[in-house]
Amino acid sequence: MAHIDQLLNLIGVVLWLSWRGVGDTSPATLGAGTLVSTLKPARREPTHSWMYLAALVGLLTVRPMLYAPLARTLDWTPMLPLGPVNLAFRADEPLRLLTFSLLSFGWTLLVFQAAVSALSQLARGPGEPTGVVRWLRELAGRPGAWPVVVSLLAPVLLVAAAWAALAFPLAKLGVLPVPPTGANLAGQAFAVGSGVWLPARWVLAGLLLLRMVHDHVYLGDHPMWAYVRIAGGRLARPLAWLPLRLMKFDLTPLVAAIAVLVLAEAAEVGLTRAYLMLSR
Repeated sequence: MAHIDQLLNLIGVVLWLSWRGVGDTSPATLGAGTLVSTLKPARREPTHSWMYLAALVGLLTVRPMLYAPLARTLDWTPMLPLGPVNLAFRADEPLRLLTFSLLSFGWTLLVFQAAVSALSQLARGPGEPTGVVRWLRELAGRPGAWPVVVSLLAPVLLVAAAWAALAFPLAKLGVLPVPPTGANLAGQAFAVGSGVWLPARWVLAGLLLLRMVHDHVYLGDHPMWAYVRIAGGRLARPLAWLPLRLMKFDLTPLVAAIAVLVLAEAAEVGLTRAYLMLSR
């Protein structure tokens, strides 16, 4: 059931992007200097755009009704992993399930937006593969064009503000114990907010592994590979001073991918301990 819920969340993200009008372009059609790049996509009818939003609202409000009998039959407790804390929603009340549906989608959307924004930031600057970066910025929306520091902090602060606002209502629903107040609540909120970046470890590690494959196997001249070369190279740059070449093979991207996963795991442990300490 957890996989089905996540699949529905991803469908919700696609509906959200479609409502925003994203998807009329792709990396392959955004290359500068080509005839295709001069063409403008067909204008989307406003009525059709609102249909995507209506479908998203329907998805988020109808699926709790399906979760209730399935949870009883399969002995499933809806869980929302937020990095340092996992929220459990008992399926015996419709309001809890509706809250889970909304929060689960909201978290998935924020994680997606943060990851895409990070990917768009990685290749910024001279020599950037314009088409792919433009496509990623279209996916990310306005955050994709923000300064790097703002782009990194914005999702953390947004989740932290949401946690501070929802902690007491969630406690009344029986999802959370009575939360602390003052500085402890602010610390909890920051720890949960920082957790929005933890899932990005898989995206960054995957990018580094693609960079390693690209270094040793010719996979064509698609603009995406130019992005992988630049963005993956910048991610691996902090380890460039290490002697990680083995004959003709450069193992720097592989070691960097492992380092990203290890550091993210350590960060998750640290955030969890901080959250528990602030809960006392």
